[in-house]
Amino acid sequence: MQEVEASFRFIEPGLINLRSAKFVGANNHVTLQLLAAGFERLLKILLLLKHKHLEGEFPLLSSDHQTYHPQQIYEVPYKYRASHS
Repeated sequence: MQEVEASFRFIEPGLINLRSAKFVGANNHVTLQLLAAGFERLLKILLLLKHKHLEGEFPLLSSDHQTYHPQQIYEVPYKYRASHS
C-alpha cells in the first residue's frame, strides 16, 4: 500500500504541473519525470500482482537479494493465453 501511495505522490504534482503549464512548448521535463516515475511504480505493482495471480506467490528476488528480474513474468503460461480460433 505504501508503494501505491508513493506513486500518487509523484503523479499528483505531475498532473498539477501539467495543468498549470502556460503552453505546450514549456520546459516541463520535471513534470514528465514525475509522471513517468509514478506510472512506472504502478506498473511494477501490477506486474507483481499478475505474477502472484498466475503463480500463487510473489516472484523471488535474484541471488543478490537486491535486484528483481521481471523477465520471468512476461512469458504467459499456455493455459492463460487467449485462444485464436
